Amino acid sequence: MSKIKRYSRTCIAALLFLNFNMFAVRYFFSPKAATSKKSGTKENDMEANRIVNDEYMLKMKKATANNNISIPSSNKSDLSKYIIKQGDTLWDLSSAFEIDVDSIIKANSLESPDELKIGQAILIPDVDAQKVASVENQTATQAAKAPSAKSASPKKVASRSSSSINIGIWPVHGRISSGFGNRNGKFHKGIDIAAPTGTDVYAYAGGRVVFSGWDNGGYGYLVIISHGSGLETYYAHNSRLLVKTGARVNKGQHIADVGNTGDSHGSHSHFEIRRNGTPVNPLSYLH
Repeated sequence: MSKIKRYSRTCIAALLFLNFNMFAVRYFFSPKAATSKKSGTKENDMEANRIVNDEYMLKMKKATANNNISIPSSNKSDLSKYIIKQGDTLWDLSSAFEIDVDSIIKANSLESPDELKIGQAILIPDVDAQKVASVENQTATQAAKAPSAKSASPKKVASRSSSSINIGIWPVHGRISSGFGNRNGKFHKGIDIAAPTGTDVYAYAGGRVVFSGWDNGGYGYLVIISHGSGLETYYAHNSRLLVKTGARVNKGQHIADVGNTGDSHGSHSHFEIRRNGTPVNPLSYLH
């Protein structure tokens, strides 16, 4: 009997040990248990990383506040400085540096393209110093060649500030044969500059040619140049055109020859300046 009791106790102990081991195997090696363990590890890692990041950001803020570090801006454009000279306009700079007038205005926070002053430092975006030096030499050379008209109204030209340079050059050497405004019951949109056929016609300022060809509206052979910000100049009645539509031109560039084409009576150059499509008196915008 005692043997049977001992055997029974042994069997019960063995069964209990076996059941415990089977439970342990199922728990520690089941997918759910593995997921739970991994999840716990991931959460612990995330919490540790958060603590490290918070400490790092706190140190960065303190360093920035104490000016110990500087954070460079990747959006800053390279800017070069150009000193404004007599005769310069934003449209000339736009043409010379091959950038939009609006880009120059934005870089310098200008409220108007007419704000330039002689000696003023202008920032030119995305242009290196070597290009600036080259343009400065070109503008000095063109200023020496710029034509003038002796018959220009002294009062109208003198009324503009001597330091203001939002004006371009005379397109032709000659005398004014007809002014801006009412003429014989009609409105004359520009000025006529009398000159022999074949006389050089120069670009008032730098810009892009938006039209070059024959005009059926009476202008004859016509060149229209856009200088940006709504400013355009017209050169009419030419005998020969030297630029094509789409070309970029510089101030003082020879663009056409004086003629007597279209609705014209005598050899001359009809010159207009338009702002946003409206004709304005050219004498207010000429040297």
